[in-house]
Amino acid sequence: MIVANSNLIAYLHLPGPMSTIAERVLSKDPVWCTPPLWKSEFRSILFSYMRTQNMDLSTAQIHWQNAISHLGAHQCEVDSTRVLELARSSKLSAYDAEYVMLAEQLGVSLLTSDKQIIHEFPKLAMTPQIFLKERG
Repeated sequence: MIVANSNLIAYLHLPGPMSTIAERVLSKDPVWCTPPLWKSEFRSILFSYMRTQNMDLSTAQIHWQNAISHLGAHQCEVDSTRVLELARSSKLSAYDAEYVMLAEQLGVSLLTSDKQIIHEFPKLAMTPQIFLKERG
């Protein structure tokens, strides 16, 4: 089990240069947990694809449904007090702190490409590439 940041979710469910890496992560560990926040962040990413890459609404809806099918059963609520404590004691946004808090709570790694998260929480957070190197 891992905690997947919204960028990793996007890498898996949207075409791009990191898709293969996200697929390899999924094959190594198919259980991805997320805070409910991932839905809003993924919708924002989908809209960005619609605006900048001319993705049509029906294609965006297909990607949305695929992501919901993959992650819908693996959402975990987070402790708001702990999220705020993590955000206050670091340089992270409360949004990013939700992912960190969930990884901390579950005792698993947070996979992200966000350098700030990795810098602030190097024992919890890592890139998908490092995860793949560690898992062989």
